[in-house]
Order: sequence, then structure tokens, then C-alpha cells
Amino acid sequence: MELLCITDAVKRFGVSSKTLRYYESVGLLQSIRGNDNKYRYYDPATVERIRQILVLRKMQIPIRDILRIYASEDMRTVVEVFVDRIDAIEEEIGTLSELKRVVNEFLETMIKSGITKISALPLLYEEMDRKLESYQYQSREEREPEKSKTDFASLSAVSEKLIPEPDIRILLLPESEILTSCRKSDGHSDPDEFWKWLNEHSVDCGTPGSHTLFEQQGSADDVPILLLFQQDHRTDEDSCPYRSRLFHGGLFAAASVCTDEDLSHFLCRMTAMLTENKYYELDYNKEGNLREDLFTETVISPDELREKIEIFLPVKKRVANAAYYKGHPQEFLAITAEELLRENPTAARIPVDLSAMSFTGMRKLGDNETFDYKFFDFNERGQIELHSYLLPRRLITAECVRIPCRIDLHGTVYNENMEVELLYHRGGLRIHFGADTLQITVRDPVFGDESVFSRTLPQTFRYGGDITLQWFLGERHFALAMNGEVVFCLTAMTYMQIDRNTFLPHPFKVSAANGFDHITVKSMDLYSILPKKKSNIKKGELQMIIRPSNNMLAGTHPLCTWHFGENYPFNACMRHLMEYVEPDPLYTYNFFAGISGDDFVQVYGHDYASYSDCISVVWNGAEFVKNVFDQIGYSCTYVTADQIAGNKTMYIETLKAYIDRGIPVLKRDTMPGSDAGNYDLFVGYEENGKILLYLNGDTPEPFKMNTDEAFHQDWIFIGSKTVEPDIVQIYKNAFANIAALLTSPDRFRCSFGPNAFRAWADDIVNGRFDNVKPEEFDQWRDYTIYVCNFSTNFCGNAFDFLNKAVESVPSFAPALEEYRRMEQKSASEILPKLEELGGNFNATLENLQDVEKRAAIAEEIRKYADLYDGFVRVLNTLIE
Repeated sequence: MELLCITDAVKRFGVSSKTLRYYESVGLLQSIRGNDNKYRYYDPATVERIRQILVLRKMQIPIRDILRIYASEDMRTVVEVFVDRIDAIEEEIGTLSELKRVVNEFLETMIKSGITKISALPLLYEEMDRKLESYQYQSREEREPEKSKTDFASLSAVSEKLIPEPDIRILLLPESEILTSCRKSDGHSDPDEFWKWLNEHSVDCGTPGSHTLFEQQGSADDVPILLLFQQDHRTDEDSCPYRSRLFHGGLFAAASVCTDEDLSHFLCRMTAMLTENKYYELDYNKEGNLREDLFTETVISPDELREKIEIFLPVKKRVANAAYYKGHPQEFLAITAEELLRENPTAARIPVDLSAMSFTGMRKLGDNETFDYKFFDFNERGQIELHSYLLPRRLITAECVRIPCRIDLHGTVYNENMEVELLYHRGGLRIHFGADTLQITVRDPVFGDESVFSRTLPQTFRYGGDITLQWFLGERHFALAMNGEVVFCLTAMTYMQIDRNTFLPHPFKVSAANGFDHITVKSMDLYSILPKKKSNIKKGELQMIIRPSNNMLAGTHPLCTWHFGENYPFNACMRHLMEYVEPDPLYTYNFFAGISGDDFVQVYGHDYASYSDCISVVWNGAEFVKNVFDQIGYSCTYVTADQIAGNKTMYIETLKAYIDRGIPVLKRDTMPGSDAGNYDLFVGYEENGKILLYLNGDTPEPFKMNTDEAFHQDWIFIGSKTVEPDIVQIYKNAFANIAALLTSPDRFRCSFGPNAFRAWADDIVNGRFDNVKPEEFDQWRDYTIYVCNFSTNFCGNAFDFLNKAVESVPSFAPALEEYRRMEQKSASEILPKLEELGGNFNATLENLQDVEKRAAIAEEIRKYADLYDGFVRVLNTLIE
């Protein structure tokens, strides 16, 4: 006789093991214990009865009536039950009309068939089960073509509406020592023997609903774990054969349901309602698992034939989501520094240890080698001399404080046109020091909302002299004071609407943020501001919103480190993607930047504002991406923006499925009518996919994208592994690809390789900048990005790829030698000359408009074209 274990029954019928055990407890089912006494099994007759019971439950037949049906062999009992059910829903309207028709049809079929014994029912159950399934998936017109105008809902919708809405309560359970039904000897849960042992030792298990005895799902669906929360009673640990552990307690969401309901659906709705609750969310640990596994408690049921339980899910207070809060127009408050200090009294002062501050800007590149572009020093007084170099450099306090708080910084700003950033969590202040004005960019410390405004520079400030900045992140004041004068005070920041208890402590960061700035940080102090008492949550504000749950990949980290040459996001995205798919030391940023060609091929765009980047940005996305995936032996699916727009829901669901499986998804931002697009990486979602989370650049926290708003991007889903790649062949293919890209004709309104340098030089000489006004000139976009690109291509990343290629294919050594010769000539001759001519990072519009100077600059740029011509010749000899 073939037996079906409860685990397989759960999978076959889509019902919870808790429900099946309940059916058994009330006498509807009977299971067979296996030889190991661990698992329940069902014989074929019981399996058929399970199916029949589930059909009856779909038709909303109560358990008490199902018990009546199986307690009698007389068909009149079945007829009576169905007639009662039809009468019960006679007065109900809307979606129940469909249910009534199905129940009535089933009854008529039995009567017409002349059924008199219940033993003859299986064929009728099978017929009705098919009809129920067809009703669930057919359209309204397909179900009732003659009644297409009638509003009939599917049976699935009926069932959903009839399942009780979870009435969720938030409870605080204390930390407690708990005794489990898992044996010390082998760790296996044995609830029956555990219950017997508790009774033999007169252990008080409390009453239903007393929060003392719980049940948790074990490793197998049919083996629950009983949890006894011991409070006053303690067992003798030496004599007790069962394991105990510490329960950390905390906040839990609890909701009641009867075990004969669809528990899986109820749980989905319960977790969904928590997803967008304004104050609470599910509590996950760093590994992406719930803080405490779901557990249940039996409570007193008003119906003796229906077991009632409460489901407990761990929750925490929600850190705010901007979608729940109303943005306010900015309101400036006229207030003095004295009033500001009086309105924001401090509870504690936390001096910042300058010597303990951490910083960005150093990255280990090898086992014994580090590159440390140090951007700060300590002077003889122990103060920090902070410099920027092309990009912001940030110092981070070791000390943390939570909102409401204040930071005081005492230091020196030396020159005009310098920028200083004060940062906290997602927000901050960027202060641009002008001749007689301050331009300040404000970002909300929780939501990151940004605004820009200007304020007149206080008369007390002078460059090169002492300056004291006081930044208030108060409950009612978001303000900056400089040398005792209030520069601005905002009173309507979005973060001020949030319950302060949801804030976590964060460090402060300070940076020189522009060009080659220099500031001195003499001292810093953090202050905790005394919070004001707030009223309790108003009645009704805990109303849950029905939405599905969130998911976020564990182990994410910033994609790029710009100032160490990781300037091409595609390659950083591929490295991060493969960390989840197939972790391998081979898959580094440098590896992907080599096989893609980004680290070797200069690009020059003839549409100046649109094309100014690398191969991965300007090349046809589908063609480019497929080539890289082919190289590492993986398939991929490239979905265009138009395809996504045509079926957005399907592709969002696919993306969610990838994230749920632990796999990121590439995205390529594009613009209608443009071939260019840069890459980011999706790593999570919120609100059932309404919000997608993606990594961009060197920012550690993911950005949010609202899928309800318009967006234009391609998505790339990695597929299965098709072949095991040959490392030697990978490098051979990479060199052939680099040679082809370096000699590619103009494409996508861009020039490549040697032609890129020549086109760039021709544009300069032919007066590309003659009609450009100073206010229109963007040095980075219009010129220095190309300097940055070829400087990047001569940095250590390219040489790392070449060295490893030569290790695998020694015959490629001439390519490495030629590239090293090119880099040396660039560093010793061409770059110094460009710097002297004003054509390096120091380029100005004045120099580019000067006929003689620009001709000299163009001549130096053409030397790079000659260098790359030589490199192409070497490559061609190696790949022939």
C-alpha cells in the first residue's frame, strides 16, 4: 500500500501541516505513524478524504457540517447540509452569488445521479474539484457567456473575501528561558513525549492565551517544536532530557485564526499588512531571516469544534519611509542663536576623538600592497588638516548619537569657492563658501530629500580665521549657526514627523567636498538634545495596509571605488553579481574591465552632453552584455525598456523572483532616442515591487526606484551556466575583442581607440569651444572626463589584467611590455606637457579658445593616438 507522508501532502494539496493535524484531532482524518515514530503517513483512502474535505471547505462548508457528513452513511445528511448552506447565503450578495451557484450545482448533480450512499461521492468530488479550478482561472465571459454583464467573481476571490481579516495586535514579550521539545540526545523534536514528561513532572504550562506554551514549526513540516516559556517554574537541568534556550523577547505582531482556515493565505495577508504599516515592520537579522521563527499559541475558541490559535511574528519599530509622510514647503524661522540653544537643551556632550576617526580613501589592492591616497594629516596640535583631491574625502566619527542631536565643529576654512560637507545618515549640509554668500544644499537626514538655497555670509566670518559651525537636527528645528549667527532654521523637515524612538544612533561625517579644498578641523563635539514628550498614537492610526513583504539581498557593498580607478560601473556590477552567482577569485573588477574592453579603449563622443564615457556605456547594450556573459560561460536574458513597458508587472515579478533566490539583476539606464546608458544593480525590493532597490557608484546604501513612476531602462537577467570557461581562451578572446574595439569605425556617434584621440584633437583645433560662453562651459563634461578616461586606462587595473593574462598565456608578454612603454611615455612626457599647456585636469575655457594653446594641446593628444596604433599592431601579431 502506497503511503503519503504529511510533508508531501502539504505540497500536493497546498494546505498547512497545522490544518491537517487539526483535521486529525477532530476526527476527520486518521494517520499512520512510521517505524521511526517521527512522521505521519496517510493511506490512499485518507488522501482521498483530504481532497474531499478541501473541496467542501472551498465551498465554505463548516467543519461541524463536514463531521456530520462523514458521521452518517445516509445521503440525506449531505442533502440537508447543502440545503442549509444555500439558505445561509441566500441573503448575501456580491461575490457570494458565485459560491451559491456552485454549491447548488453540486447538490443538483448528486440528486440527479441518484446517489444514496456517501461511498459513491468520490467521482462527484472529482468533477466539482475540476469545476472549481476552472472557475478560478476562467474569465467572467468564459464562465457565464450568457450572463457576461453579471458581476460574478472567481471562487478564489470568494474564498479570500470570506477568510477573516487579520486583527493584528503588537505585543511585547519579555526575555525568558524556554524549554523546548527537542531532545538533548539527538536534537529531534518529540512533542508527544515532551507533553507526557511535562505532565509526569507536574510542570505548569499555563492556560490557553497565557503566553507560556507555544508551538513552532520544526525542520520537517510534520514535526512541531513545543516551546514552554518558563517564568516562575524552573526544571532541574541535569534531569531534564529536553533542550532549553534563551528567548530574547521583543516586539511581536499577533493575530488570531481558526486552524481549519487557509493558514498559508492568512499568514501571507498578515505579513503583507505589516509591510506598509506606518509604525512597525517585520524584524529580519543580517542574514535575511526573521529574528525569531514564526510560532503559534492555542487560545480559547468560542466554537468547541474549531481550534483557535494566535500567530506570532517578530516585528520592530519602523524606520520611516518617506511615502508615509507628507512633504512640507520649507519654512524659515527668524530665530537667534540664543533662542535656538534654549529651545534645544542638551542632555549629554560627547567629545569626538579626532585620532579615532575613520576615513574613506584607502583600499587594499594586493596581499602585501596598499594604495593610500592620504587626504589628511595631523598638525603639531593634534588637529586634522583635511584636503580633497578631485573627489570628496570623508572623516567619520567613532562616536554615534541619535536624533535629536547637535554637532559643533571648530576649525578653519582658508579660501573662497571651497565646500565643506557635514553628513549624518542619509542627510547632510553642503556649504559652498563664496565671496559674500553661502550656498547651502540641505538633505533630510532620514529621507535624503534635497533643496538648495543661499544665505548672506555673516559679518563675523573671515577666510583663514576661526569658524564654529553648529548643526541642529532637532525635533522642531533643523538649523545651522556660524560663529554665533543663525544662517538658516527650517521648521518643516519631513523627518520631524517621525516617532523619535524609531531612530538609530549614527556617526557624523565631515569632508572637503570640491576640487583641492583645504580645511582644518580643530575640535568636534556631539550633543544629544533632550526630546520633548509626545502624545500617544491616536486611535485608528495602527490600521494595517494590505501589501506584500519586502526582500533585500544580504552582503551588499558599494560597487565602485572611484579614486582607485574603478570608474566604469558595468564591471563593478558584474563583480558584485558573480559574488552571488559563482564566487570565484577570477571575477574581479579588473577581470571584467579587461574582457569588456573598458580599461583599454578610449571613447570620444561627438554629442558632447550625451556621449563622454566608456565602451560599456556607449556600445549597443544587448550586444555588449551578451559578449561578456558568453566569455564566462553564462546565458542571459536582455529585456529592453519597451518590452518592460509592455508587460511591467510580469518583469517586476521576475525580478522579485531573482531577488528571492538571492541573485541580483543588472539594469542599464537609457534615454529615448539615445544609445548610451550606464549600469546599476538591483539588490532588493519593497512594497511588493512598487519600490526597487539598486546599488549605484560608491554609495553603501541602495537607492530606491518607484515603479509607479515613469522610467526607461533595460534589465538583464543572468541565466544558467552553459559551458565551463577555459581561462586561456578567455584571455585570447579578450585580446581579440580589445583589438577589434580599438579599430572599430565610428559607431553610435562615437569614435574609438586611436580615432577617439584624433577626433578629440580635431574638434579642439577646429574651434569646438569658440562659441561656448563661460557659464555654459562644463569642464568635466566637455573636456576633463576624457583626460580622466585615458588616465584611468593607464592605472593599475589594466596592468593587473595584463599580468594575469600573461600568466595564463605567456605569448601575450609583448602586449604587456608595449602597454608599459605607453604608460611610461604618457607619465614622463605627454601628461607633464599637457599640464604645462593647460590641457590636463587644469584645462580652462580660455586655453581651449586660444588658437595657439589649443593647437599645442591637440598635438599632445594626437600622440596618444600614435601610441595606441602601436599597441594595435602588437595585438594583431599576437592574435593572428
